[in-house]
Amino acid sequence: MKQWLENQFAQHYDTQGNRHVVREDVLVGDAALHDAHACGSCIPFFSSTCEHETFRIHTAHPVSCLALEEFFNGFRNLPGERCDVMLVDERKVALVDMYCGMSDYLEPHAVDGKKTIGKKAKVRQQIESALTRLCSIPEIASFLAGVPEKVGIFAYRAKDEELFVNVPRQVSRSMNMFLRLNKAQNERRLSLPMPHGFVYVMHAFPALYEW
Repeated sequence: MKQWLENQFAQHYDTQGNRHVVREDVLVGDAALHDAHACGSCIPFFSSTCEHETFRIHTAHPVSCLALEEFFNGFRNLPGERCDVMLVDERKVALVDMYCGMSDYLEPHAVDGKKTIGKKAKVRQQIESALTRLCSIPEIASFLAGVPEKVGIFAYRAKDEELFVNVPRQVSRSMNMFLRLNKAQNERRLSLPMPHGFVYVMHAFPALYEW
């Protein structure tokens, strides 16, 4: 995938012939990814810290993590929206966008008196847009068509729910259990079809995503 992005994708979207490099990390075992934008402007809640963790993942074998948004941003006037990273191996591909912030913004809400669709729907749009750009390259489209499992993941961390860290331990444990149950129920309900055989799902911190 890295070679297709740096060669075929770059040649298609940059007619000037500039060189574009996609940053790649290899994940194995337990790993944690974070939303760089949120972490850069985060105001810590009381004495808690997120330690730059938004999406926790476990994989028993190496998985390539490609910094997709960073790569897309290197192109002038590239159409469409972006998602944070692509996770890929020979049997599975995930397009992941991360959010760390207030839970009120997940659903439709008002900003300066104007209604907005909320992060849950917005991230789906971003992933679908990124997928459209990727599948405009025949080599990438062919590879994705042959991968058995394809997901778009909205990985989020609701900072306001972590306010319970400073309440008595027993209350905090009960509240966190309640929140995790609600999140699990919501995630099971949300499994929406996307183009090119992808499925859109949500994954809430601090649950570990099993690759």
